[in-house]
Amino acid sequence: MENKVTIDALHFIFELFRSKEREYKDIIDNLQIDDVKEEKIFIKRKAGIKKQILLSPVSFKDPKIAGHHTEEREVDPCINPLGGKRKVTIVEVEFPFDGSPELFEYRPDSVSYSDPTVYLPSGNSIIVEVETATLDKTNVQNLSRKNLALTISIINSLNGQIEGWSKRMESIIDETLAKKRTELMEFYG
Repeated sequence: MENKVTIDALHFIFELFRSKEREYKDIIDNLQIDDVKEEKIFIKRKAGIKKQILLSPVSFKDPKIAGHHTEEREVDPCINPLGGKRKVTIVEVEFPFDGSPELFEYRPDSVSYSDPTVYLPSGNSIIVEVETATLDKTNVQNLSRKNLALTISIINSLNGQIEGWSKRMESIIDETLAKKRTELMEFYG
């Protein structure tokens, strides 16, 4: 399965790079003289394009307890064949992150979208719910990190690929924008 995930990840990242490169070509093709004429506007436009196109590695920050609630749940018949209900505390742990949220779109073929161990972000954070018997912060954070382990592993496997691509792409952006600026200035000049 390790090889399959690696092949899936390489295919995903290759398609993400191609998509970003097509997006960049569309931006370049549609630049107008007003985008490049004045130095200040050109610098601002270049920065906006880089922000839109370049990818940055995802890095997770320290988790924060976001909230908790208590609810009654049915007892698992495997645990108690007689059934019944029990009270549990559900703690929400927020994992803020920096980086490109597009990386969370990757899913190995062997993992389904409903798999609870693969998390999608909401904004620039992921919320992990942990069921616990007590409000022990260390235990809750350890359980939430364990639940997030597959997601972190997937992201880490993609991070290395995007660093090199983004460095190369930044050079391409600088070079092609300079050429396009010259071309437009000569055309409209």
